[in-house]
Amino acid sequence: MRQICKLFLCFSLFVLFSCNNNNRHRKNRSKKYRHENSSKSEYSKLTISDESTTSNNIVDNYFAEEIYLPFEESGGVKYVWVRINGVDKRFIFDTGASSISLSNSFADELAQKGTITESDILGVQSFQDATGAISKGIRVNLHSVSIADHSIYDVEASICLSENAPLLLGQSFLERFGTIEIDNWNKRIILHPR
Repeated sequence: MRQICKLFLCFSLFVLFSCNNNNRHRKNRSKKYRHENSSKSEYSKLTISDESTTSNNIVDNYFAEEIYLPFEESGGVKYVWVRINGVDKRFIFDTGASSISLSNSFADELAQKGTITESDILGVQSFQDATGAISKGIRVNLHSVSIADHSIYDVEASICLSENAPLLLGQSFLERFGTIEIDNWNKRIILHPR
């Protein structure tokens, strides 16, 4: 019975991607995201600006400068604000996750907005979580992933076939950096370039 439910969820997601693919267009990749206000309380307010007004800080899809990323902490878990394909969400900063992980409900939101389409699906894959449980998920390509005033394009992510799966900022994004430093005193993560 569980297998049938999982297959139904997977099929529903594929159908949703197909339905939302008709009248949607990819966002212009020459756009970048920048901070509207530099204070921590306004961190989640991101705006789109043309590349001509923002310095180019990406070299070959890797970051070329140090990034200071504020975090919120709850129960020992660090949360950061991330913009995925133009949609802001709070993610768990998880260096142990192999990729960015999206819940089925967030993937549905992205599909309804047309920012993930059938052409972004890379395949189905099995994933092992921290408890050792193995589950199926869908690998997708994200058009853009932004933190602070920095964006990177064409990042692989996984969609867990669970509505309640946590949003994880994992290695498919973090591997673009040389070293990662956590500054607990100032509540920020420092991402150093390669």
